[in-house]
Amino acid sequence: MSSFSSHFCSVAFPAVLILELMITSFASCSPPGNETDKIALQEFRSLLTDDSAGTLASWNDSLHFCRWTGVTCGLRHQRVTALNLDGRALAGTVSPYIGNLSFLRYLNLANNSFHGFIPPEIGRLFRLKNLILSHNTLGGGIPRNLSLCLSLVTLELDYNRLHNPIPSEFGSLSKLQKLSLPNNNLMGPIPASIGNLSNLEELNLWSNNLTGGVPISISQTRLKIFEAGENQLIGGFPSALYNLSSLNTVILTQSQFSGSIRRDIGLLLPNLQILYLGSNQFTGPIPDSLSNVTNLAEIDILSNNFTGRVPASFGGLQNLSWLNLGFNFLRSSATDGLSFLADLANCSNLEMLDLEYNQFEGELPVSVGNFSSQLNQLLLSGNRIRGRIPEVIANLFSLYLLAMDDNMITGNIPMSIGRLSNLQSLSLGQNKLTGHIPSTMGNITGLVRLYLYNNSLEGSIPLTLGDCKSLQDLRLCHNKFTGTIPSHMIRPSSLIILLNVSHNSLSGPLPPDVGNLKNLISLDVSYNQISGEIPTTLGNCLGFEELYMQSNHFRGPIPQLEGLKGIRFLDLSNNNLSGQIPEFLVNLSSSLQFLNLSLNNLEGEVPVRGIFGNTSAFEVDGNREICGGIPELRLPSCPAKSFPRSIKHRPSKWVVDIIICASCAVALLSLISLFWLRNAKKEHLTTCSFGHFHERISYDALFKATDGFCSSKLVGSGNLYM
Repeated sequence: MSSFSSHFCSVAFPAVLILELMITSFASCSPPGNETDKIALQEFRSLLTDDSAGTLASWNDSLHFCRWTGVTCGLRHQRVTALNLDGRALAGTVSPYIGNLSFLRYLNLANNSFHGFIPPEIGRLFRLKNLILSHNTLGGGIPRNLSLCLSLVTLELDYNRLHNPIPSEFGSLSKLQKLSLPNNNLMGPIPASIGNLSNLEELNLWSNNLTGGVPISISQTRLKIFEAGENQLIGGFPSALYNLSSLNTVILTQSQFSGSIRRDIGLLLPNLQILYLGSNQFTGPIPDSLSNVTNLAEIDILSNNFTGRVPASFGGLQNLSWLNLGFNFLRSSATDGLSFLADLANCSNLEMLDLEYNQFEGELPVSVGNFSSQLNQLLLSGNRIRGRIPEVIANLFSLYLLAMDDNMITGNIPMSIGRLSNLQSLSLGQNKLTGHIPSTMGNITGLVRLYLYNNSLEGSIPLTLGDCKSLQDLRLCHNKFTGTIPSHMIRPSSLIILLNVSHNSLSGPLPPDVGNLKNLISLDVSYNQISGEIPTTLGNCLGFEELYMQSNHFRGPIPQLEGLKGIRFLDLSNNNLSGQIPEFLVNLSSSLQFLNLSLNNLEGEVPVRGIFGNTSAFEVDGNREICGGIPELRLPSCPAKSFPRSIKHRPSKWVVDIIICASCAVALLSLISLFWLRNAKKEHLTTCSFGHFHERISYDALFKATDGFCSSKLVGSGNLYM
């Protein structure tokens, strides 16, 4: 009997697995010796459909197969002991002949494009210690035969399309130290037999569809790393983990765990380095005992229901680099305010601090300037922070993300902000800031996002913002800015994708240079005092999806903007536009979802094709000289071309007046109904978000739009809402 057979028969396996193994063994019988290995490698190559990088060009008879790329052989028998083709841009299926490489100890096909099934013949490789097939598109179930690879130390199958339950037979892999199965479609419970893997140190089940709880049997392993986030696991914090004092990594993110964390967790898990519990339903306070875990480097409890205060003792965690407490119900006391930030300033390795959307209140202390010089993310949004932004914020020169929006911060934006030269995202919106945008903002040349919306900032938009050459998303809406939109901001080299300056008091024409913004997706200049004609150069912004220009003083005809092939929302309402509805709007039916031309001075026939065939997708109300359109609009018919009739056939003047007044009354009543319905659907928007919306229309605006014709007979003073 061969050494393989004696080893195989000496272990008590389920009969069905023994039978499967025997069948696959006979199914691919090959000549003995190293010729078997050569044939197996050739068969492996034969099932490849792509080797565009020429990785296996050396796999031919001009070289001994032990010298082929990715192949390693043992010195004594010249048999293949390792096949490493990691990241070689290969595609195809994995040949079952791989099971004939009986001396194989290491198999790595990761980071390629292999598809199909994992060959069960791999179960014959009883010497195999490392099987790494991650980052492919392999499907089907995990073969139970892999449990026959009794020498396995590492099994990595992550980032594939595997499904079905985790085989319970894996409990026989007594030497297994690492089992990595994240980002598949595995389902069912975690097998209790995993607890038999007494040498298991790392178990990663992240992002599957596993259900049930964490088996208590896991406490019998030597786990150091346990990752089971993004599943449908339930129950409290797994009690089995409290018994694993060797644990250094626990990741339970995005599951359905609930309940509180034991207060003595820091004493039970003294070797913990990474604790990720985000996006669950945990409750109660953050345990103070975590401050006893001296090697703790990362704490992430984002999006739970934790309450109470941030332990002041966290300031003693010298190795802490990541602290994410956002989206909970944590608070600070009325007397101490944000004084706990001074304690966190002692964490000399802190790189990320997220406290956003809790119930912290008080003034931002100057001690924030003492935070770690390595701090690169500071998120304080959605709290009740008052007072001014301290000048010492500029000491945090490593910051690339600073978010303090949705608070009650007052005063000016400090001039020192310009010293944060590494900043990429600055969000100060939804506060009570006053004064001007500091000219020093232009020193932050790498700034990508700038959010200053919903404040009381005033003055002109500084020219220096044009020096922020990386700027892609600029939101200045709902402030008190005056002057013109600086053309320096919209030069040809600009990378701006989203620009929102709505709800200010900007005036002057819209610069024709706006056509330089080749990357522009959304532009909102609505609710200002911008005048002049709509620049024809807007048609050069081929990526446009949203354009909002309503409630300004634009005049003249709507230009032909045929280049806006992908436009989805277009609002030109409540201006002084004249002329006919251009034909290009009809041709945008494949992309255009909403069009508003109401409250202008447009005239002529309303089209019936394209978007104009759907009354819920466009609005043309408040244009007195339009006609035609689909019947649902109830507009007067357009006059047909005919010879003048004799004077004796013309209706008397009083009949004409009655008809006109009746038509005007119907139109105004339709407007009133429309405005009321709009208000019922959505209240006045005060945040700076992109997306089509409407606002209150005053009686004066309606009066102006209809030249006061018959209005005094139909409506009194007051406001109409839309």
